[in-house]
Amino acid sequence: MNHPFYSFISLISFVSFIGATPVFAAPLPQLALTWRAGSYVESSYAGKVLPGLNTPIAATVQLIDDGKVIDLSKRDIRWFVNNKLASSGVGQVRFSFQTDEIGLSGASVGFKAVVLGYKGVDIQRAVTIPIAAPEVVVRAPLLTVVFGAHTLRALLYFWGVTNPQTLRLSWGANGARVDNGYGERAVELQI
Repeated sequence: MNHPFYSFISLISFVSFIGATPVFAAPLPQLALTWRAGSYVESSYAGKVLPGLNTPIAATVQLIDDGKVIDLSKRDIRWFVNNKLASSGVGQVRFSFQTDEIGLSGASVGFKAVVLGYKGVDIQRAVTIPIAAPEVVVRAPLLTVVFGAHTLRALLYFWGVTNPQTLRLSWGANGARVDNGYGERAVELQI
């Protein structure tokens, strides 16, 4: 098989194989945004704690490039809340704001971080967080006995406080205020 035709075909096959070899591009740098709302929820709540009214939100940004966390201490970072520049600074990887500063228009808040000039490109990431209405859930025992004393408890979710003792709850039954001896988050009723 030393014929020149076969050598030519082999050369074309080799060139075609080289040209068809896929080239894998490095992944693009990405920002990772994390946030935590300072709303009060019961300790049994297993979901992501959403902000309520007057709730502080703490955000953090990280830049990931080729699977590695990049040091942002010398990078200019800008933070926006609802598309308005809220803060900026070199190395500002943490940012906090409060929902009372933005109101409840649309019942959500959007924020984004922009890292300026990383490898000649501004890299940004935006997040929209729903604002939850504060809720009080009354937990009552199953009424297996029709008459007797029953303790009702108020469970609080998405309140813009860190300590529920700062809230003032009042209880009422049949149109009258009910005093309680358990603190304001529980009441004992005689049925």
